[in-house]
Amino acid sequence: MKAFLWHCGHGSLRKSVLGRAFQDGSRLFKATPYAVSVIWNFERKLFLTLSISAILGGLWPAASVWIMRYFLDAVVNAFQHPGQAEFVRKAVWMLFLQAAVTGGFAVVTRSIAYFQSVLSSKLSLDMQIGLNKNMSSLEMKDYDDPQVYDMLVRAKSEAQGNRPLAIVSAVSDMVSSFITWLSFSIILLRFSPLVVCAMFLIAIPYFILNLYFAKASFHLQYNRAHDQRVANYLSSSFTDRRSLPEIITRDLWLFLQSKWSALANKFMQQDISLLKRRNRSESAIIGFTYAGYGGVNLYIILKCLLSVANCTVGQVIMYIQSFSGGVSASTQIMQKLSAVYEGSCYMQNYQEFLERQNAANHKTRTPGEVPDEIDSIECREVSFIYPGAPTYALQNVSLVFRKGESTLLVGSNGAGKTTLARLLVGLYTPTGGQILINGRDMQDYDLTLLRKRMSIIFQDFVRYALTAEENIALGSIEGMEDKKRIVTAATAARLDKIIARLPNGYATMLGKEFRDGQDLSLGEWQRVCLARLFMRNASVMIYDEPSASLDIETESELLREINASALNKICVLISHRMLRADIADRIVVIEEGKVVEKGSHNALVNLDGRYARLWKMYHQLGGNGESNGDHNILARSVCK
Repeated sequence: MKAFLWHCGHGSLRKSVLGRAFQDGSRLFKATPYAVSVIWNFERKLFLTLSISAILGGLWPAASVWIMRYFLDAVVNAFQHPGQAEFVRKAVWMLFLQAAVTGGFAVVTRSIAYFQSVLSSKLSLDMQIGLNKNMSSLEMKDYDDPQVYDMLVRAKSEAQGNRPLAIVSAVSDMVSSFITWLSFSIILLRFSPLVVCAMFLIAIPYFILNLYFAKASFHLQYNRAHDQRVANYLSSSFTDRRSLPEIITRDLWLFLQSKWSALANKFMQQDISLLKRRNRSESAIIGFTYAGYGGVNLYIILKCLLSVANCTVGQVIMYIQSFSGGVSASTQIMQKLSAVYEGSCYMQNYQEFLERQNAANHKTRTPGEVPDEIDSIECREVSFIYPGAPTYALQNVSLVFRKGESTLLVGSNGAGKTTLARLLVGLYTPTGGQILINGRDMQDYDLTLLRKRMSIIFQDFVRYALTAEENIALGSIEGMEDKKRIVTAATAARLDKIIARLPNGYATMLGKEFRDGQDLSLGEWQRVCLARLFMRNASVMIYDEPSASLDIETESELLREINASALNKICVLISHRMLRADIADRIVVIEEGKVVEKGSHNALVNLDGRYARLWKMYHQLGGNGESNGDHNILARSVCK
């Protein structure tokens, strides 16, 4: 027993393990009703069937022992009184009854397993659907916060791991075991109350051990969530087609695998250490338990011998089996109670995420009606800093974007251009200042509906492993069945001829991830992204480096298309290389998160400032189309 206490606390059980565990009792009593309510609201019939089956299963052990007592007494009497058929008949009837009870218990056990499996499949899917719905309300800043990201990963793990069902199953087993223990207690109570107390006390060390290691296991998994995400990222890079070319050509296998192996080995050592401690502790408890078994069984036999006139062989066996079954039931109760505690620890991850999102979704103000047309977007002293970043990405930016006006944002990498674009479409909320839509604060609107009035190309656009038709229709999901609209968008992006060359046209699967998939070049993928933008007849069009992967001829065609689409719209372009006098009505130069220059192309060239230097360098390098040099790299160097 000493070894158990030492290993449980590394010699530091100055504070009782039991006492520390019960400090978290509120979690258990909070999570268990929550888990029961989740399943009750989801599938009441299955829940009731599972509960009834658990009750019947709890009654079987005591019923079996009771029947065995009368069977043994009938057999003994049959031997002691040969020729008396009534004892033989009684023994046969008891034998058949025992077989019926045992068979019934087997059916109940199989039924419980079946109902749990059905409930598990249904509940896991329902929880994941609910979690995905709540994920849709996350903001970009949440994904930039490692703590929130870790919470999300833990919540997904609990949804997939079916924690509510695990808790309810443990509670169900605990109730079943309690009924078993209570049944055996009733049998033993008249014989000796001391035996009933011993039956309970022997199981307490198991409870302490299971409770302690349940908590230790939870904290181990909880604290490794971030490292686990890193390991998963490294592992996924081995099969990610976007990273494979560089991994292969630079021979990065050994480096990446060694980083992954170091984390995997760390996890393994932690798990082995916990298992080793648990094994030593359990070994100590086993010795204590069997000593208790032996002592109490000896007490039962001696007590029966002293009152031999009042005890039959069947009763002696019944008392011994009842004690053994009661201890087993007590142990099961303690184990399941610690399992409920462990499940409640994990379940808290899922609860915390849902509660956080529910609180975020219950806004104190009612969203205003989203306008059919966006006539103006005004940035008033807008500042923004990314979570955990040391400096502001934008500082005190004041700009007005009006309908029918096109604006070109230029500046070096990291200047804040893309951040401003993300703020304009509501992906982030300004840290300071405000953004007004038609004169009203953007946060007063339903952002989901407001974004339907906007269309944006992101610099790091997504290449979906879907059909060409679906890839385009993602620009306006409600138009997924509108074939004409999809073709029109593809034609506007100069994508129609590329799709015509694909094996199945618009039905061709894009990307090599799945069977029969056809990959596209980066420039062709960018046209797919442009087609998505043209799918939506939006009031606001934002292009973040829309021509970065296009050839000069396609870029020129794109500029004409952008100019045509910008009529009666708010048009914002972000680019290093589309520096033409007719590209936009207004140029805004951003450096280090601040607007340093703004005005028309001619005004800024005459100003002879940063834009003028960029313009001159760009055209000296053949930016007018006479040269195919890498203007982008050199233009960035001038901006710095």
